[in-house]
Amino acid sequence: MVKLGGQLNGDLETLLTHRYFCGLDFYRRYNYLAVLLTSYVIQYIVCRAGSSACILCQGAPIDSRLNGAVHRASCNNYANIRKLFPKLLTDFYKDAITKNPENEILRIRASEQEIYINNKEFNAFFRENNLARKTNLHYEDIRKTFELGEGEERKLSVEELVMRYIDLTGSRRGSTLTKISSTLPTSGRQIDMIFPRNRSRQKYFAMSETLSEFYVRLYLARKNQKYDYLDNFIEDLQNRYRIVIKKSAEGEKMLRSMRITLNAQEYAKNQAAFIDVLNNINCLIKLSDSGYVVTLPEEKGAFKLI
Repeated sequence: MVKLGGQLNGDLETLLTHRYFCGLDFYRRYNYLAVLLTSYVIQYIVCRAGSSACILCQGAPIDSRLNGAVHRASCNNYANIRKLFPKLLTDFYKDAITKNPENEILRIRASEQEIYINNKEFNAFFRENNLARKTNLHYEDIRKTFELGEGEERKLSVEELVMRYIDLTGSRRGSTLTKISSTLPTSGRQIDMIFPRNRSRQKYFAMSETLSEFYVRLYLARKNQKYDYLDNFIEDLQNRYRIVIKKSAEGEKMLRSMRITLNAQEYAKNQAAFIDVLNNINCLIKLSDSGYVVTLPEEKGAFKLI
């Protein structure tokens, strides 16, 4: 998180001071600022998802070359990152309960139309641990959820207590988790990074034209250069923002940690789609040796091969 904060400060200073941004009109500068800050919401979520978590980005939002393995892997990548939110909720409940030394051993008991946890009424137990989402949970609902017979008493692990309580209160489907988990698709749509734009559950990360131009501009401004090789730019996306587009040892390592694999041919298709996107927005120059250089649209006409 400290490293991520340092990156944000550096990118923010670049955006506010470099001529590649300062020379633009107010509305474009304002839009780029919004894109930068929103992109770091996604970066924060990815970092929280794990030290090896990454963003497998389709080279283009829609491209027939990516309909197979790349698309499936991208959807799986997004789904893996989104799993963070239920995990955070579960961890929050577990931490709150284990903080109280009295909860080292947990016993649940059904007696005379009341449910008790360690001799405390069920709802009161969760209120005292600052976890009560609902205060009107009914006896029969609690008993069925915990599979508890009338007059029965048994031990519970913290994990079992938390998971059954979450199911009982509908926390996984409740407004709190919904609001938190909607941060990812909402932020992604705002910066043209998550597709499709509808309510489909099969979402994925992709490099749109607007987002690609932003990252090219930010990269060249940070380097204070008018041009740089495409490979350097793609490598920077991976090293700095965990955005994986082409095949690399480090990228494959991160994806494997998320149980995602792609062969070299699929990576090549993805990179080819990204090249087309950059070409469409005039941020790409093809060299005579089949290499590529990234640049700004306003600088492309001035490029001369030395």
